[in-house]
Amino acid sequence: MVHRSRNLSRHPTDRVRPDTHPPRRNQGVHPTDASLWSPDSPSLYTARSVLRDDADVLDRHETSLGIRALQLDPIKGLRINGETVKLRGACVHHDNGLLGSATIARAEERRVELLKAAGFNAIRSSHDPMSQAMLDACDRLGVLVTDETFDGITGFVSVLDVVQMMQANATRQRDSGQEAAGGGVNDLMNSAADFMNQLPGRQGPLSDDFACQR
Repeated sequence: MVHRSRNLSRHPTDRVRPDTHPPRRNQGVHPTDASLWSPDSPSLYTARSVLRDDADVLDRHETSLGIRALQLDPIKGLRINGETVKLRGACVHHDNGLLGSATIARAEERRVELLKAAGFNAIRSSHDPMSQAMLDACDRLGVLVTDETFDGITGFVSVLDVVQMMQANATRQRDSGQEAAGGGVNDLMNSAADFMNQLPGRQGPLSDDFACQR
């Protein structure tokens, strides 16, 4: 793991989990003297992973990440690295106006830059998991993220709502004998800025006038 051309950790711990099928290998690093990520100082590291078969390199991957400590209690509220942080947030939908719904990295970054310059330090995705490009921008620029999974559980806000796809996926997994609980929330992207995953804001069925019913 490196930060500003300085090695933070070269020797990850290695553990094989034989209880999974296929067996899964878990690795961890134990950084020392790390520069911590925060909205005011969004320090990022690069984890370089290499998969080898003896001397042959089968695959390599670089992952950007931040290291921070989160605490939440009713007395001091949200603390990041021991410092209380007041959220000044905005809800952001996934589309980019006339550019449409496709993810364009620079367009996502520009939105985060404008919000940061206006004094915001947090974004809630409405009403879908945030794109990786926007998460990366929030990591780099120091903007906290509340990632919403979807808009409703029993009522649909629009045709082809995300909840319909998740319900259909759970049904397929159940019918095939697979674990249905592993999808959805566990599959959300991870980042230093992402400090909270939000379940749907609308828990009950919506009216026929508002929701697209099956």
